[in-house]
Amino acid sequence: VCACALFGMCGGSASAVMLSHQPPPSVTDRTLRGERRQITSITEEGWLLLRRHGTGIVFSTLAYVLVGSLRAYRDFFQTEIFDAAGLGAHPEAMAYSEVGIAVVVLGIIGSYSAILNS
Repeated sequence: VCACALFGMCGGSASAVMLSHQPPPSVTDRTLRGERRQITSITEEGWLLLRRHGTGIVFSTLAYVLVGSLRAYRDFFQTEIFDAAGLGAHPEAMAYSEVGIAVVVLGIIGSYSAILNS
């Protein structure tokens, strides 16, 4: 526990120092990302957020729950699925099946860096 706390404190301190040396945003950055404005009322801002993005939030949550359920089902019954497929004698097949998924997820998350206008 102490090692984790020490690592967190050192890592957090190093991150804070590195962030303090970042240059301020350029005009291009401000144009692409927009200027931040002050929040006047958290209630009004919350309702505005739901009006603008409520449908996306609902569908993203449903997709997350569906994918999470499928993943849990696969994890719970993975050995039975591989036994039924005739791959029970090959434990490396389970590892190989995860590599493809990991590469696809890594590619999707890496593609987020192409989004400039946030």
